[in-house]
Amino acid sequence: MTAVSETTTSTPPSTSTTVTLSETTASGTTTSTT
Repeated sequence: MTAVSETTTSTPPSTSTTVTLSETTASGTTTSTT
């Protein structure tokens, strides 16, 4: 079973948005930032 949590952080004045994806699998945790 795979659980994916998405966290969106906006930097003022909201011109830049950082999206962090944390995916937890049976083999471990992978975090990717775009």
